[in-house]
Amino acid sequence: MEDISVIDAFVAYLRKHGCPGLQVDERPEDTNRSSPEIDAIAGPFAIEHTSIDTLPDQRGESAQFMKVVDGIERELVISFRLRISIEYTAVKKGQDWNAIRQKLKNWISTQSPRLSDGSNVKDVPGIPFRLHISKDSNRPPSILFYRFIQPAGTLPTRIKTQFDRKAKKLLKKNRTRQRCFWWKVTTLPS
Repeated sequence: MEDISVIDAFVAYLRKHGCPGLQVDERPEDTNRSSPEIDAIAGPFAIEHTSIDTLPDQRGESAQFMKVVDGIERELVISFRLRISIEYTAVKKGQDWNAIRQKLKNWISTQSPRLSDGSNVKDVPGIPFRLHISKDSNRPPSILFYRFIQPAGTLPTRIKTQFDRKAKKLLKKNRTRQRCFWWKVTTLPS
C-alpha cells in the first residue's frame, strides 16, 4: 500500500471513529520538496507515515542479494535439492555482482553435483563470501537461496531513531495541531 493510500485509510478510520467529516486538507510533502515535511494535515491532525524494516537496511540488503541470486533457480536444472545460505550482509556495494552471479551459477552447475548429501561450507574462488550449503538427493529438485543473520536486537533502536526523525518534522508544523503517529512495522522477506 502506498503512503497516500495508507494516510487516506487512516483518515477514513478517524472519520468513522470520532472525527466526522475529517478529510486530508493538505499534503505538505508534495508541495515542498526542498526540506523534510510531514505527509498530510487533516483537520487538527498532522500526520506522518513511515515503515521500519524488521532487519537493518532490509530493503537495501535484499535488493543487493537479489542482484546476485534472482532467477538462478529457473536458469539451472539440477537433479537434487540444493539450499544455499549466505550471511545477511555478504553481498555488498562495490562487489561485481554479475561476476559473483556467474561464478555461483558455474559452481552450482559443475561442483554441486559432486557434493555428498548433507551440510557443507564452501569457499568458492571468485565469490567473496562463504556458502553454507545443504544438499538432499532424495528431495524434489530445486535451488533455494537463504540469508542468515545473528540477532542484534536493534529494532527498538531503529524505531526510536525513526520516531525522533519523524517527530522533528511534526514539530515544525503548527504547534496547536494534534500530533498523530501511525507506525507500520513492515516485515519483508529476508
